[in-house]
Amino acid sequence: MASAAPNREQLTALAGKDFDLLKKLEDLFETVLSTPVQPITANIDTDTTFTLENESGNKTILIPEEMLVASIGGPFTLTLTTGSGAVVLVPIAAFGDTILSGALKFSIEIDASGNVTSDSWFIDGSNARGTYREFSSGGMTSEVLSALGTAAQPWIFPVPFVANPLTWPVMATTAPFFATTANTTQTSVISYGWDTSGAGVTNSRRVQAIGRWRT
Repeated sequence: MASAAPNREQLTALAGKDFDLLKKLEDLFETVLSTPVQPITANIDTDTTFTLENESGNKTILIPEEMLVASIGGPFTLTLTTGSGAVVLVPIAAFGDTILSGALKFSIEIDASGNVTSDSWFIDGSNARGTYREFSSGGMTSEVLSALGTAAQPWIFPVPFVANPLTWPVMATTAPFFATTANTTQTSVISYGWDTSGAGVTNSRRVQAIGRWRT
């Protein structure tokens, strides 16, 4: 395990009265401290744990956009931990998904007990089934413009929820039109549409879901 970076008093002791050397040492350690930690350097194909140095302080985590997608299968979870205490979980999208929000970069804090906490972040992604946003808090939203041409339209969520989400139709593409959702599970929902006469309609409708990607 690497030792903690020296403070200014320790750097001054090293440099003595050589102020140019002191400035160079300060610049060097500032660069080291600001260098992000990259927990994965290749696309993963299973749930993965990265063990951080159990050293109190703040770090920056960086996961390149292309590594937020699995090499095969998925979705998976990346766990950031010191080996003790609270952990930070990062969702890794299933193979074939597209990340819309770019690289993921956020700050974490490690306390004296080894607990890891992070600031807020989110990941936007999409696949053939719709778009989604996953939050650092564990929440997730999904949306699709369902256009299967049937009165009762099934929708498989782009990412499974860990429990049945709330679902609702947002709008109709033609009027008069009414819609509702039913038969919601962790992985899918059925939306129903009808007109003012009560007859089923086959036009497309936008459906949203909100729930959690992790417990």
